[in-house]
Amino acid sequence: MRDLFDKSELLQWTEYTMQIVGSQEKNDFGDLLLYLAYSAKTEKLFITVAKAYNLRPMDITGASDPYVRCEQIYQRKRIKLRKTSIKRANLNPVYHECLEFDLALNQIDETNILIQVMDWDRYVLLYQ
Repeated sequence: MRDLFDKSELLQWTEYTMQIVGSQEKNDFGDLLLYLAYSAKTEKLFITVAKAYNLRPMDITGASDPYVRCEQIYQRKRIKLRKTSIKRANLNPVYHECLEFDLALNQIDETNILIQVMDWDRYVLLYQ
């Protein structure tokens, strides 16, 4: 999500679809739909995790128990971690959950948001 502030007007809700890639740089893990907005007045970044689709099955049952982790990283240090709920046995989970991060205007350039799609009963399912 680097350069997102440069690429979009986040003072209004911005739709962002990201391809989920694995550690081997494979691109067949599915997609994640996010909505982002930034409030300059309250200095908060809002990330609404809408849904994921076409996730790769990670359980022996042919499903996954996915959730989404969002980490706010400032100057290479984790500041805040937020998670969605777990959607059991679902390869196309719908979340519609808003995750909120405090983000001062003067910290935007040195802040990264790491978004990971995880499987509840595995260490790491997918990550971006």
